[in-house]
Amino acid sequence: MSENRAAQVEEYGWTAVSCDPKQRANTKPSTKPSVPQLVKDVPFPSTAVALAAIEYAKAELPTPTFNHSMRVFYYGLAIARQHFPEWKFSDETWLLTCLFHDIGTIPKYTPSVFMSFDLHGGLVALDALKQMGAPSPQAESVAEAIIRHQDPVQTGTIHAVGLLIQLATLFGG
Repeated sequence: MSENRAAQVEEYGWTAVSCDPKQRANTKPSTKPSVPQLVKDVPFPSTAVALAAIEYAKAELPTPTFNHSMRVFYYGLAIARQHFPEWKFSDETWLLTCLFHDIGTIPKYTPSVFMSFDLHGGLVALDALKQMGAPSPQAESVAEAIIRHQDPVQTGTIHAVGLLIQLATLFGG
């Protein structure tokens, strides 16, 4: 785990960014066009927590949902690296967010809870990731991103990973 709070903010994607799309668009004009990013060229996280999360997601999510989660992972990295390089987070934190972002939609949970899938999914992710050994600031970042991923407000701020999951899920359908 990172030693100080500032390092944790950066590693786990806690930097606050504006929810207002107009503010994001005005911060810097695009100076170069987007370029294709091949899946084979993207380093894949292979930590113990990442591997445990992949195993968990493959076991729990229906195949189409797991595949959607992986598309969101790759789309999100492309969006962040090419259009928001100032957003800092580890690829592992981003992968965990993607793998768990729809965990609340599985039949195991939908009939037994009344809260929305994103709220319940965030709580499931928080608990599962802590059990897998994820540091609390990382598990909390993932949980908050999941809880807010269907809440695209346009005022205030959200953490970078939270906004990225909102953007990437638009493309990962």
